[in-house]
Amino acid sequence: MFPFDPYQEPQPSFQHPVTPPDVDPDEPPFVTVRFNPAWTAALLAACTQLLQLSTWDTDNLDDAYLAQNRAMMLLNALSGATSSGLWVGAATPLITYDPDTDTVQTSTDGGATWTPAPDLDPRNQNIAAPMTGDDVECRAASSVVRWLNDYFDNVLDMVEAASEAGGVIALMLELMGALGPFGLFLDGITLLADGIIGLGAEVVDAALSTEAYDQLRCIIYANMDSDGRLDDASFAAAMAQIDSDMGDVASFVLNGQLGYMGFGGVNTAAALDLDDTRDCTYCEEWSHSFDFSIDEQGWYAVQNPYVDGGSPCEDGSIGYYETAFAWRPVTTAHGSGTSTCQVHIAIDLPSARTLTSIDLTTYGLPPHDAVFKDDLCTEAVQLDQVSNPQAIDIDDQSFSTVIVGVKNVNTGTGIFAITLHGLGSDPFA
Repeated sequence: MFPFDPYQEPQPSFQHPVTPPDVDPDEPPFVTVRFNPAWTAALLAACTQLLQLSTWDTDNLDDAYLAQNRAMMLLNALSGATSSGLWVGAATPLITYDPDTDTVQTSTDGGATWTPAPDLDPRNQNIAAPMTGDDVECRAASSVVRWLNDYFDNVLDMVEAASEAGGVIALMLELMGALGPFGLFLDGITLLADGIIGLGAEVVDAALSTEAYDQLRCIIYANMDSDGRLDDASFAAAMAQIDSDMGDVASFVLNGQLGYMGFGGVNTAAALDLDDTRDCTYCEEWSHSFDFSIDEQGWYAVQNPYVDGGSPCEDGSIGYYETAFAWRPVTTAHGSGTSTCQVHIAIDLPSARTLTSIDLTTYGLPPHDAVFKDDLCTEAVQLDQVSNPQAIDIDDQSFSTVIVGVKNVNTGTGIFAITLHGLGSDPFA
């Protein structure tokens, strides 16, 4: 729409709403239309306006949804996805999307045979000019995340309103229409919509948290080039990282959507430059080491904060600092006649940070160790004595206080050094 405003309300392409046709677009009688196939993509994009509820002159929501479904059938016909597409002869190709092979295909014999046509796939086309100016990579990544955040907020609102699948699909196609002729992927978007509806708005909304979008921004930011674009390889790398680093629900929904946008759709969303509150400083990695042979390094002894779980997050006692050596344990007796040597120490971060891992250097026989987030035990592993320091993966969680505990049975143990690894700027610098 012109002038461009990504937040304006949808407006129909008519002076007044129109009465919905009372017939499916693939029912006879038919008309034949001739046009150059180079206009197919533009025609598909223009016809996505028919998916807007504001297009139709009706107060009956069921009639409006029926009109949307029929508009999708028309888009399907225009894209050549059915035998009733607007095909006018062997010289004019049909175009369709084959979900089984994930390819856009064309046919010049009325749909009898199909040939892959990657050059016509909007997922592979850059239709927007590259970004210019300062901080391009961060602006581009932030714009993509802003677009996806707004997109899923709208989709989940409709799912939560118990809308039928047809309405959800129509909304998804309408919003994607702002990026290009993505109505071509009706079958794939239908599957994604069914998956989102099956999971439920509450589950998907919880997975697409602020932290998840921040993580997504960092993934896209790391793969953006200096023009604020992804290419085929970097787009695949970003999707692979989403799949490996983000939760099952978030990766299913995000990669499901991105798969039907391709790098072409992502680059168009990037070029919109939607987010003026961007901040990618937290995407940088930092490490800070604490050597307890020097002094306490700002750490302090605490009672084991998690008292109602099992080993190694069991009831314990505070440790103490042995000057110029290490944090030492306090021995706690058990009813079985054994004793447990434990030390739990904490540090308050000057400001909350996302931590990715902690390296812990201990001494003594192989101890149990645990990392606590504020008052919650979030990780517990068995240290291997021969692989010191031990790296503990804590899954990109946000911390304001870090608590580390070490224990062993019938032997001394302690902590020589700790290194924190996180995202953003070093809070201790």
